[in-house]
Amino acid sequence: MDSFSLYGKIISKDNVPLGGMNIQAFDQDSIDPDDLLGQSTTDSNGIFKIDFDKSKFSKAWELLEGTPDVYLVINDSHRNQLLKTKVMQTRKEIDYHVKNNGEHDTPDPNAKDIYAGNARRLITMLRDVGNILSKENQINLNMLQNANLSEDIKKDIQNFVNDNEDRSNNFKQIIAVLASLSDTVLEELHIDDIGYDGPQVPRYPRREQYNKVIIWPKNEVFKWA
Repeated sequence: MDSFSLYGKIISKDNVPLGGMNIQAFDQDSIDPDDLLGQSTTDSNGIFKIDFDKSKFSKAWELLEGTPDVYLVINDSHRNQLLKTKVMQTRKEIDYHVKNNGEHDTPDPNAKDIYAGNARRLITMLRDVGNILSKENQINLNMLQNANLSEDIKKDIQNFVNDNEDRSNNFKQIIAVLASLSDTVLEELHIDDIGYDGPQVPRYPRREQYNKVIIWPKNEVFKWA
């Protein structure tokens, strides 16, 4: 019979392993109540493992369900729910890495959007770089006219000055392209709506509480290192 494994590690906000955490694994069902696949408790190293087979989620009328749609509910030692992971289909195994931020982060629904205008700030910083290049070119010109330089150094500086116009034009073209992307393409793609599995912060990190969770589905047979 097909067998499956869920395992992982849970640490605190301060990177300390969380032992005694209760982990429940469920198979999400669209019609029936979600199936409890199994449960476990983290050891002193914050590690847990749940094994189950197809009988836990495949009923007689669910002949087409070949793999479970798994999510975890993680509770503390007092059975208070800490977090619920996103649903992930597994063909063999899933490895979870969870960092629980605890109750120390109090969400503020009116918090400032710290990412607002990031693209514009980036473009402004690049323009500052362009200004630095322009000033550097002026300094080089002054050195060629006034400084007592060796012929080798004078030649290197002169070559750099000769390339300044091309360098400046290329830089201006890059700025123009980035400004256009910021105004059109990035907005249309809704970059902030694209999700991925990783320890990323949410779109508005100060407005909502979040935990860092990496979910890594694997197909091969698991072997403890």
